[in-house]
Amino acid sequence: CFKGAESLGFRGQLTLDFPAILLFEEHECSVFYDFNEQHKIIGEDLTDYFEPIYKSDAEFIIVFLDRNYPRKLWTNFESDKFKERFGEHAVIPIIFKGCEPTQFDKLANIGYLSFDPEKEQSEQIKSIADIIVKKLDEKRRNEPS
Repeated sequence: CFKGAESLGFRGQLTLDFPAILLFEEHECSVFYDFNEQHKIIGEDLTDYFEPIYKSDAEFIIVFLDRNYPRKLWTNFESDKFKERFGEHAVIPIIFKGCEPTQFDKLANIGYLSFDPEKEQSEQIKSIADIIVKKLDEKRRNEPS
């Protein structure tokens, strides 16, 4: 997600390690990752805290979708807040192997990246990061000055 100057927000089950976040920061992408923001979050009303990030503050929301994503209470809150952003092309789904959308799913017509948890993760994360950085760079180049 981008919040203010932040660019990327991560949602879902995959826990990103510090080097993965550094991949984005090396490209001057500010990353909002709730695990790294715990000092700001504790004691806060989480729905009030996260709602503006999902609804408008984040330039992109990167969602890791595995089998458990639709079954969790919190991820249902998240997706309810950012679902309208699909029309802004701001949601980037990363879909786990075995969870690919069918023709009946809302994601069937949305471009996504794949993630295979059975394979080496750091190379996949690097590849995903490179693609997202390219998308962000292109978006910023095309924005009016």
